Amino acid sequence: LIDDRKEGTALTLIKNVQSNLNWRDDLDDRLSLFEERIEAEVLAARNQMTSVQEDIRRYPGSPAQEFLVKICRDASVRFAGLDVETIALQILSEIEGQQNFKNEQDSRSRMTVLLQLANEAVIKKRGELARFYFQHLIDKFPGTEAASEAVQGIKIVEAKGI
Repeated sequence: LIDDRKEGTALTLIKNVQSNLNWRDDLDDRLSLFEERIEAEVLAARNQMTSVQEDIRRYPGSPAQEFLVKICRDASVRFAGLDVETIALQILSEIEGQQNFKNEQDSRSRMTVLLQLANEAVIKKRGELARFYFQHLIDKFPGTEAASEAVQGIKIVEAKGI
């Protein structure tokens, strides 16, 4: 399992063997070598995640975040059941939350720009263009405040007859 990079599972099996075969005197010496190897891998993975996170903080916009995601995904599989898996999953969750927040901000910005364009088209009496923008908002962002404003915008265009 260690050679297959499944250190978490290997350590779990080692602990089980130690508890089930504790009467064997030679077992601790033999298994301690494997435990030390696994501990070294855990420490290396933890240090790598920490150093990449520090690099990202020092250099915002660094492409290292992709590398961090790769490291964390690998660690979550390799170290299943160990604290490193928990740390990796926590980091992945934070990155996903940041990405969702950024996507939400981008969507809000797009909706604001589209509403502005639609309202400018109404002012310039370009009804078809205004309808297009309003309908786009309704179709792409249903249930949002911008979509509600777009419905009202279409009603205004129809009321003005443009």
